[in-house]
Amino acid sequence: MVIITSDHGDSFGEHGILFHHFSLYDTLIRTPLIIKYPVSLGLSGIENRMVQNTDLLPTIMDMLKVDDKKLLDQIQGNSLVSSSISNRDHSYAISELVKPFGPRMLSLGGKLKKYNRQLISIRTENNKYIYASNGNHEFYDLQKDPNETKNLIDSQDPGIEELQQKLKSWLTVFHDCCRKIRQKIDHERAEMQFETEVQQRLRSLGYL
Repeated sequence: MVIITSDHGDSFGEHGILFHHFSLYDTLIRTPLIIKYPVSLGLSGIENRMVQNTDLLPTIMDMLKVDDKKLLDQIQGNSLVSSSISNRDHSYAISELVKPFGPRMLSLGGKLKKYNRQLISIRTENNKYIYASNGNHEFYDLQKDPNETKNLIDSQDPGIEELQQKLKSWLTVFHDCCRKIRQKIDHERAEMQFETEVQQRLRSLGYL
């Protein structure tokens, strides 16, 4: 069994963004996935379901017939080769951005305020809704606008409420995760400031 995939994509100027920071547009979250299954399974062709990286581990476990309940209870995804491990709805995919600025990038936060927020998106085959912690939510009709250039969040599209309802169960965990990440960053920043102050004192004493 061979798996070829990526943890993220990259932006090359789309939406005014470079590399893989600050957004949950398809340029970053829609990544390649190629799986070569054993010939004995007789599996080939294109997977039409909404697949996430979280489906890879349960697929491998299913292939190896792992039957460890303690481990299986921690799995979030689905097996792609059978229905024996099924923990999520294949009709949509969830993506998150909880740390737009790490401790070493905090100095950019003031200059790039529009990106200093946490994001969680829910994507179906046809639509995508992006929840932003600063209230600047987004909604895109991916059939008509695959490049996500026209934000329809202020429209009356029924897909907005539908995806908002589906996302509700994720938001509590998402906000809790963001809070813990902020605490961790604050702690790391304090440690960095302490190290800087120590270095300055040592330098002033001629040790550096």
